[in-house]
Amino acid sequence: MKRNYFILLLFLCINPLSAQEKIDLFFDFDKDIPNEKSTQKLNNWLESIDSIEVTKIEGYCDFVDTDEYNKDLSLRRANSVLSTLKSNNFNVKNAEIIGFGENFQQSKVQSENRKAIVYYKQIKKPEQVEPPKDSKLSKQITESKVGEKLKLENLNFYNHSDIVRVESRPILEDLLQIMKANENLKIEIHGHICCMLDDSHQIALLRAKMVYNFLIQNGINKNRLGFKSFGSAKPIYPLPEKNEEERDANRRVEIMVISK
Repeated sequence: MKRNYFILLLFLCINPLSAQEKIDLFFDFDKDIPNEKSTQKLNNWLESIDSIEVTKIEGYCDFVDTDEYNKDLSLRRANSVLSTLKSNNFNVKNAEIIGFGENFQQSKVQSENRKAIVYYKQIKKPEQVEPPKDSKLSKQITESKVGEKLKLENLNFYNHSDIVRVESRPILEDLLQIMKANENLKIEIHGHICCMLDDSHQIALLRAKMVYNFLIQNGINKNRLGFKSFGSAKPIYPLPEKNEEERDANRRVEIMVISK
């Protein structure tokens, strides 16, 4: 039987694992599901941990049967554990799956060779953010229903651009803190213009996208966001507007509550 110790030694030298935590799981002879004791160990571990990233899962076999069969069995053992972690919603998207088969330093106790090792690292949980207490927008979102649209009041831009005026920065910061404090909140950002039927320069779209990019750049997952432009298709007041008050009402950025 082959013992590819040199390759394994080289692998360990290039990929030091001592900085990571790990859990060992054992299997009965010719099985690709952890044995009863290790299954209980795995379940207890899954209940005890919170935010982790699985970096690697290694599968191993004893030296019974052919090298080819043992390689396949070791991969099935690693993938069996991977499937359990996935079904429990743990972060395994970057996990490396390796089946060593029988090509490692075997223990004299055969049951110790039939195993899988899960390597993982703890993920620091983001600090809990308190929502702005006296924020009008925060209160509106709290009281809103799914599908309701809320205007981002006092969000003003320089003429024909997506550049936010300095005095409008607080409303963006307010929205950011609300999104951080309410992790289930998902929104869609809507841009609207006034005064003209044709938004040929896509100003409404650029302004909606600016809010979208601001939130992403400050840590909000893009899966919680969307944006679109309505141009002047959904005015509050009919075009042409009668005065500056009506133009200001039509020229707006809104958020629609998708879920909360």
